[in-house]
Amino acid sequence: MKDSLKKSALGGVERALSGLPYTVKRGDTITVSAKVGGGRVETLETELDSKRRVMVISSLTGLKVKEKYRREFSSLISEVNYALYDGSYDFDLQSGELCYRLTTAYSESWVDSAIIDREIKKALTLDGCMYETLERYASALELPAFTARSPKSRGDRALKAYEELKGVLSRVGFRCKAYDDKLKISFDKYGDDLPMSFDVFVDDELLTLESVLPFTVEEGRRKDLSCAACIVTNLLIDGSFCFQSKDGKIIFRLTTSYKDELGGKALEYMYARSLSTVERYNDKFHRLSRGRIKLKDFIDEVYDT
Repeated sequence: MKDSLKKSALGGVERALSGLPYTVKRGDTITVSAKVGGGRVETLETELDSKRRVMVISSLTGLKVKEKYRREFSSLISEVNYALYDGSYDFDLQSGELCYRLTTAYSESWVDSAIIDREIKKALTLDGCMYETLERYASALELPAFTARSPKSRGDRALKAYEELKGVLSRVGFRCKAYDDKLKISFDKYGDDLPMSFDVFVDDELLTLESVLPFTVEEGRRKDLSCAACIVTNLLIDGSFCFQSKDGKIIFRLTTSYKDELGGKALEYMYARSLSTVERYNDKFHRLSRGRIKLKDFIDEVYDT
């Protein structure tokens, strides 16, 4: 990590945690331990991946699920990730450990400390409000109810970013359909096996890209698919596969924060990352949903790729 990037990133960390007791370990990964609600110690790792040009903030929850509960817990996490407005929970089925992850794109030459400040506070807030519920579920396996979070406000900044987004997509020749009343743009792409559709939403803080996989999972196979979505999400550096058990839909979601302007590089990254991720896994999900492979075969395939 360049010294200038590291200094800016550390500045954002310190701003976010002002007023909280914390310790910082400096390095390519900035590790912070801070006391949060209920006296619980939250450990955050902030890493700038210069190859992919993304900043990854990981919140290590310290929660460990007993082995006999992990399969059902993984199904819950896929539902929780759908309910989240930003970020995702990564659950390791083998170790039973849970991590909350926020990823956002950044410039090659600078990192906005204000965005890091905002992202870390968001990680602490979202993780903190979910932690106690997940902890109770992990120990008692009582299914909690989650409601999808509403988007943030859509003011002048969102309108400006939306117009910028339309301009960028038009210049690169995308055939898109714009929904000005929703600040939403939709476009399709045909892959090697299944067609892919993408929706992009803009609000005052986030650019969100979603892709609903083009099939519905039969009710009898939904537990396997929710577990599969959780397993794949744990392997990703950015984005998450969410599963809605009520309607059997799998959704890939990727978000990135912005301050004043979206920036062409961030849009290019989001599109390329989403396209490659959906293309890589959609056929595997489809075959599992149709019973052509078993969950064990699915796991073997995703770990081999």
